[in-house]
Amino acid sequence: MRPKLFLISFLLLLAFISCSDVTDIEEIRKNPRDFENKEVVIEGVVTGTFSLPFVKFFEMNDGTDSIRVISTKSLPAEGQEIKIAGKVKYYTFFSESMIVIIEKDTTL
Repeated sequence: MRPKLFLISFLLLLAFISCSDVTDIEEIRKNPRDFENKEVVIEGVVTGTFSLPFVKFFEMNDGTDSIRVISTKSLPAEGQEIKIAGKVKYYTFFSESMIVIIEKDTTL
């Protein structure tokens, strides 16, 4: 009986640790300078995709906010739940600013 309890406790701990590295998109958008050039992990639903010959990106929403993710991979399907890692970039064009995540090439 004791080994089963230990195994269940260990698995729950691993699940908790693996979930704790996810950053809320709302937190990134509220404090973009704190996250600029830092790697983050986000998880959410793909709400839209866009592809041109020179750039591909998709929009993700995690229930707190949404953000664009620039990717070199195949674009995920709209409505798909995904978890990605990438670097936060903050761009300013004249009076407009944009926060994006540049997706890493590795799969989570």
